[in-house]
Amino acid sequence: LSVSLCEGYKLHVRSAALHSILVSISKSYASPVIHADKEAMSLPFDRCVPAMLDLIHQDVFGEASVIKEVQNVEKRLVKEAMGSKSLDSLEIIARSILFKPSLVSIPATEPYPGFSHASPVHALVTPLLKRLRDPDVAPSTIGKVKDCLNRIALGFSHNTSATYKEVLPFVFGTVSPFVYGNSSSLSKDGDDDLENSDDEME
Repeated sequence: LSVSLCEGYKLHVRSAALHSILVSISKSYASPVIHADKEAMSLPFDRCVPAMLDLIHQDVFGEASVIKEVQNVEKRLVKEAMGSKSLDSLEIIARSILFKPSLVSIPATEPYPGFSHASPVHALVTPLLKRLRDPDVAPSTIGKVKDCLNRIALGFSHNTSATYKEVLPFVFGTVSPFVYGNSSSLSKDGDDDLENSDDEME
């Protein structure tokens, strides 16, 4: 898809084609029960996540998104340009992958081929969080990231492999940097406050 549908209106057709494939797969596929971490690293669907996310990010944040936002474009001529199939695709992927972000703690002796993240869960979320950390991030990009994260969270909520012992640490680790900031600076500020309070008491 990335080779044959790579420009103009074909970008819309590409995202719609990926969505149709995912819809068909989701009707018969469910994340399997695994008994060893090594099994988690060999799930066919999960190993395809990086390639699918590459197409989705190009559609949401790349040239296809710019084309959709250009005014006076007759979208009715290209049915696939209506709406955003990529958000639906994100939800389906989040619902279908094995939810096991604790794989980050496993030594990467046999990592996922093509993976730059510890697990498919991180592969979904981390690139979006990186966009938010950009000091020059545009308001429109923030809105798109929010929409993506909302759909991913909805998919996770319907993921049958998600358990409390996996979900809660992942949520804390994902949200805490945005709530508390740099932990080392917090610790330093706390120490300074204690020193100041000691001086006042003296």
